[in-house]
Amino acid sequence: MKFLASLQTLLVIQIYPISIFQTKPIKLLLSIILIGFYVSSVKAQNLDQVLRSELSSTNPGILFSIESGDKQISWSGAAGINDLSFGDSLQVSRTFRIASVTKTYVAAAVLRLMEKKVLCMEDPISKHLSPTHAAILAQDYDLEQITIEQILRHSAGFFDHTHAPEFFDTIFSTPSHEWTRTAQIQLGVEKGERISTPGTQFSYSDMGYVIL
Repeated sequence: MKFLASLQTLLVIQIYPISIFQTKPIKLLLSIILIGFYVSSVKAQNLDQVLRSELSSTNPGILFSIESGDKQISWSGAAGINDLSFGDSLQVSRTFRIASVTKTYVAAAVLRLMEKKVLCMEDPISKHLSPTHAAILAQDYDLEQITIEQILRHSAGFFDHTHAPEFFDTIFSTPSHEWTRTAQIQLGVEKGERISTPGTQFSYSDMGYVIL
């Protein structure tokens, strides 16, 4: 994992209103902009033009930020529309929901802790859980058999709490509701069964990353 210690560039992209993972042209956009940072003749206005060139009926707005740990690379740009119903311009200061992109940051943080020898990938998750969360999860799971690596790989056998109807019912009926970590874990244990024996099956689980 040596590469992780030297990886210092943060890249955030948002396509409005659809996900980055649904947008094929973004690969070309990434290539052009990243190469541009290593060509001294490229100016900020040229990068703005690249963003604008990627706008379409399915990509009405793009927000792009890149920054290196040493601050030698730092640029943000926005193009297109923020809200189609209002037609207002998208600004670089706009915040947005990054959803499961959060998992990338969580996984990187866990790997950094491994590099610092704070934890090991083979550690049972029981070693790092709070007593409250351990007590809830122990109702359905053998926490001594579930490792950090298995959770990172979505093979720990956790039920995904977002599959419980109550989760999205609450989101749609009360958008301002803030789910706590404990409430999400409790929901996952109460509304779902263990998917598989740890380490034997891939099953995407948001609850696993909530636990991490």
